[in-house]
Amino acid sequence: MGAVVSRWRAKPSTVEVLEGLDKDIQVLEEYREKNHKQLKLWVYRLLLYSALLYLMACAVVYAWYIPERMIGKLIVASPFLLFPLLIWLLRKLLIILYNKRTERNNEKLEELKAEKKKILEQVMETETYKNAKLILERFDPDSKKKLELETQPIGPTVTPRQGQELRHRLVSPRPTGRPPPVPVPGPSVPGTPLSAPGGPPEKGLSASTPQALIRRPGTPVGTPIPVMGMHPPGPPLARPVLPRERGAVDRVIEYLVGDGPQNRYALICQQCLSHNGMALKEEFEYIAFRCAYCYFLNPARKTRPQAPRLPEFAAEAKTSQDPPAVAMETDLPVSPPAPESKEAGPEPVKAGDGDPQTDEIPTEEMKPGDPEPHTDIPDKSDGEQDVSAMEVE
Repeated sequence: MGAVVSRWRAKPSTVEVLEGLDKDIQVLEEYREKNHKQLKLWVYRLLLYSALLYLMACAVVYAWYIPERMIGKLIVASPFLLFPLLIWLLRKLLIILYNKRTERNNEKLEELKAEKKKILEQVMETETYKNAKLILERFDPDSKKKLELETQPIGPTVTPRQGQELRHRLVSPRPTGRPPPVPVPGPSVPGTPLSAPGGPPEKGLSASTPQALIRRPGTPVGTPIPVMGMHPPGPPLARPVLPRERGAVDRVIEYLVGDGPQNRYALICQQCLSHNGMALKEEFEYIAFRCAYCYFLNPARKTRPQAPRLPEFAAEAKTSQDPPAVAMETDLPVSPPAPESKEAGPEPVKAGDGDPQTDEIPTEEMKPGDPEPHTDIPDKSDGEQDVSAMEVE
């Protein structure tokens, strides 16, 4: 009869089973705390009462009864020596008894927790999402807290400063049809460098002219999308940032060439500490760049040394400056030596007013490119020279 009645009884629901397990777990946890408190209390009482009893016994024996013989004194002192050892043994016995109780309690508690965990796993597999969520929120709040902690971002949220807005990629949904493209309103001036709003224009950093923004089909008119190959608004990075995911071929080429992230130095802005690309080791100390976020001009750490001039170029430069002076010296007419008279010493010849003066070519009017004048001076004999000297006298 009892078997028939038990068949007709409805099986307890999952919530009822979990409630019973929660009650048992709560009772066992309370019992464990109670045992721990009782152990401390009994040990405290044992030590306190034993110490008081020991002191009272010592005072009574010392005041009223002290034997005169040595053997009697040893017999009286023996209980006082054994009493502390007895108290220590009693304390150990109490600790062992309560530890055994606590161990049995912990075993039952672990069994109940394992059964509860198993039921909760079955709930997540068998019950609906709504019921499973309610059951987990009620009987397993720790798992919910863990999920919340995992979903929350770690660390404070970073708010971008003025001019340091994050550059997001514009993603547009795929269009169902292909309507005709609509031109973007607004004139485009070729040759003007791109710069972020509010920032100075970049000079010399980017020589390529910006392309016109093309609107993809299916996107609203007011949302332009950058063309492939264009960088976001603002001055470009001083050096490109190498990609994080590189293939095996890229790594082999970087190893052979000596390039790669491990062989480059990061360009960090001195003002906002932003990353502006990676430069080679050879150019890191000699490169000056403008920050792409705060537009601060970072000067070079060192000035690039200049190579000394080659001797050939120095000689050519020297020869290009010397010909005018040489031409001035060579263009002067060469006069023959004055004749020496046998009778009198050499006297300076003074030209009269009527004597024709020799035509001298002024050195100022001569140019280095003019040809040298060719003058033929006839040679005179000794007799003719003597006659001319006498005529002059």
